[in-house]
Amino acid sequence: MSLRYTKKDKQNVVNEYLNQTGRNIFVPSEFHNWLQDNPNHKLYDYIFSASEKEMAYKYRLNLIRQFASGLRLTIKISEMPMPSKIENLKVVNVPSLISPINSRANGGGYIPVDVRETDTMTELVLQSHQALKSWQRRHAGTCQLSAIDISAIDIILEQLKAKTVKEEAA
Repeated sequence: MSLRYTKKDKQNVVNEYLNQTGRNIFVPSEFHNWLQDNPNHKLYDYIFSASEKEMAYKYRLNLIRQFASGLRLTIKISEMPMPSKIENLKVVNVPSLISPINSRANGGGYIPVDVRETDTMTELVLQSHQALKSWQRRHAGTCQLSAIDISAIDIILEQLKAKTVKEEAA
């Protein structure tokens, strides 16, 4: 039986204990002794397989959890431990992984994106160009029928292509 017992499983074990001992109430200490005397019982390994040290550790963790249960724990985050300066940060969203096109035929997988690496950024720009070009081809008709001007995408595509060519030449 696994470590997770359903309510029905637990009830069956307790009923077995009560029937064998002739008791009409559950006494945990007596149940412990009864189970210890039945090493072939399905619950035996679950209760007695851990070492005394491990059980004591788990018991203490349980006591600590009970002690802190229901408390609101707060920490101060307003104090700075050392002098610092304010930096202007800019959030830029890029994929965390890319699959380089030139390694796909050889079974290559994904590599992490490092914006400081030229090869990775060249690949990222190339894939961005391809994705935007694909989007433009797929949705140009819908945009035209809806009277939406997407000519700015052509400018972006030219800039991405120029960046790709420039980085490949470098």
